[in-house]
Amino acid sequence: AGLFQQAKVEQFVLDNLWHDLLRIMAELIHLPVDTPPEQLIFAVNRLTGKEYQPILKLYSASGGLSQKLSLKQFLMIASKLDAYRKEFLAWKKSSPFVNR
Repeated sequence: AGLFQQAKVEQFVLDNLWHDLLRIMAELIHLPVDTPPEQLIFAVNRLTGKEYQPILKLYSASGGLSQKLSLKQFLMIASKLDAYRKEFLAWKKSSPFVNR
């Protein structure tokens, strides 16, 4: 994380995590990758029965592409985005409704 901060690529890392998460959600619910995040999250909420609205708040907290983050903020946001990504990947692998 310190290396990302020194290279000033924290936002790049968060953006990549965010876009990968959106791609996985789109695949999970069979919607186009360019579907707005709010619609993807709504559809995933309905499919899984869980509430994923905090994902949007996480991305907003990252500064939406422009805000300077502390190392602690960067690590917290990156870790949560990655945890959601892993959760959706596991759900995708185990779901009988998802085509493989």
